Parts: sequence; structure tokens; C-alpha cells
Amino acid sequence: AMPPADFVLLPRDLPWERACDREDANAPQIAKLRLTLPADYPAGTVLKLPMPCACSEHTSRFTKIKAGTSVIIKWDLGICGLAAPPGADGAAAGGAEVAEATEAARPPPAGLEKGVELALAEPADATAQLNSELSSS
Repeated sequence: AMPPADFVLLPRDLPWERACDREDANAPQIAKLRLTLPADYPAGTVLKLPMPCACSEHTSRFTKIKAGTSVIIKWDLGICGLAAPPGADGAAAGGAEVAEATEAARPPPAGLEKGVELALAEPADATAQLNSELSSS
């Protein structure tokens, strides 16, 4: 038997908007999203949201703090950019493109990704060493 889920999975097409009024100018990479929940879950419920991010692969888990169907969550834009909010100009067209892109570009397996990072890291290090030798002479 499956253990009961310890969180509520929210629908992907949840209405949301950027809560620009709650964002911190000193932390521009932290976006705040105002979500409209499908139900007023009890405080303390762990919610899992398929993020409306650029790649549509990320999820965000957060605990509901107070009653009501409106919540604000933080999202680090360093992880992934945000897609256009629903109702934004051209959201329908954008949505179709995103769906196709996600189909076509499957994320590579984790092992492969690490290999790529290592390969990229080496030439960069070599350049750094080169620069330091040049500047010290």
C-alpha cells in the first residue's frame, strides 16, 4: 500500500501573479508570487506547487501559515526564470511554445549533467591560472 502523501499537490495551472509589492529591491533574484489556492487548506498543510518557471520542471514546497486562499511564496530566479503569469499578454501563445519545448528537451540524466559541468570547469580554471601568471609578471 502507498503511504499517504504528506503534502497536497496543487494544479499546474494555478492562478498567480508577481507580488512586486512584497519583493525586496536588495534581493532582486528572489521573486515573490501571490497564488490563489483552489481551497482554503488548514494552516500547517504542506503544499507542493508545480512552479510556473521557464522550464516547467521545478516544484516548490511550502507550508501554509494562515487561513485564506491567497498565499505568497518566494522563488529564487537563480534556479530558474518565471514564465509569464496567466492572463499576461501573449500568455496563450507562450503556453503552447513552452509545452512543445518541454516535450522536445528532456533534461539529461544527472550523471551526464555532472560530466558536462566538470568538462566546463577545467578550461575555465586553466584560463584563470593563465591570467594570474600574466598579471603577476
